Amino acid sequence: MHKQMKPSGQSAAGRGFLLVFGALWTGVSLLFAVFALIGSRGSGGAGIFGFLFSLLFVAIGCVLLAAGLLPTLRALKVTPPQVSVSSDLLRLGESFQFSYRQEFKSSLVVETARAEFVKR
Repeated sequence: MHKQMKPSGQSAAGRGFLLVFGALWTGVSLLFAVFALIGSRGSGGAGIFGFLFSLLFVAIGCVLLAAGLLPTLRALKVTPPQVSVSSDLLRLGESFQFSYRQEFKSSLVVETARAEFVKR
């Protein structure tokens, strides 16, 4: 008797929140960058410094967006894993069979693979 197991992944709500927050952060930062650029037209070096400083916050927003999108982009290359275990209940010292299969849609370098067995 083989039991199919389902993978536990990151929370879709967490990724969604990160995307929404990153989009708002980036939008507000871009708004401040535009205002700093407009304000720098007559003020010389101080205005340019304000514009460059606001670009730092735009970069932070881009990192937040990338962090929210990265798991989705990675998932485009990999199909969901198929995992099965031969027995649900095991006694101490009993053996079991464990099967793991995952297909890749395009070439991908896998540096490490780790299986973690948790007794519940």
